[in-house]
Amino acid sequence: MITFLADAYVHTLDPFAIQFTETFGLRWYGLSYAAGFLIGWWVMRWLAKTGRTPLSVADVADLIFYLIVGVLVGGRVGYALFYKQELFVGFTSGVPFWDLLSINKGGMASHGGMIGVIIAVMIFARRRKQSSLHVLDMVAFVAPAGLGLGRLANFVNGELFGRAVPDQENPPWWSMKFPQEMRDWSLARMTELGGVVERFLGLPRGEWDRMLLAAANPADAEGSRRAAAGLYGAVDDLIRMVQAGDEAVRTAIAPLLTAFYPSQLIQMVTDGPLLALVLVVA
Repeated sequence: MITFLADAYVHTLDPFAIQFTETFGLRWYGLSYAAGFLIGWWVMRWLAKTGRTPLSVADVADLIFYLIVGVLVGGRVGYALFYKQELFVGFTSGVPFWDLLSINKGGMASHGGMIGVIIAVMIFARRRKQSSLHVLDMVAFVAPAGLGLGRLANFVNGELFGRAVPDQENPPWWSMKFPQEMRDWSLARMTELGGVVERFLGLPRGEWDRMLLAAANPADAEGSRRAAAGLYGAVDDLIRMVQAGDEAVRTAIAPLLTAFYPSQLIQMVTDGPLLALVLVVA
């Protein structure tokens, strides 16, 4: 369900196209990856069939496989390396056992994916005795499809918010408010949700305040961790309620949210069709 306020758009999109469990399903983000690779394969196949590259159609199919591995491995390792190093040492008793492999929980870095692609192209070109610069040119030529769809998926996911608009009292109608922003709130800001969680989650305001105090207590690390998990678990519940179309919850949290520029949609245009046009003309 897509809902507009008079002052700003409140994001209500569900990141799952098809959901099997609370954390597992077919996500729009994954579909954007698949569509980007499919478009890239189709364009490079056309280049091969029309003699615009020394690569054969079969070579293009193999190249796509290399690119998929490069993007997935590079993107995930890059995310862990640059943003969340604990993924390298986190292990669980359930599949897939290693946190680094838990891609169903998200976490991909675009610059890590680009590094992975470059390495994959270098390996492919060396094995096929092709010019690595030519293969990189081909990949760059078809990349805008994946980049543009990726930015659209970022919007669907409610991530990479960008810059807040200057006037938060009267934000323009085209600005965006993301409930997912609450996942990044400090404990101090969490106090603003006391009435909301009491009304919609049935958690008494006093209990919410007690959890905030426990989460901020450095003397009890384990208690602080459990309290913080409960707080942000409640936030996730509110977000899911908004995504499920609960108008009352959406209306209650909207005044607490920040209005942002639609950076994901702007980048979808600049990184996608506009970049493709520049590459075609160049």
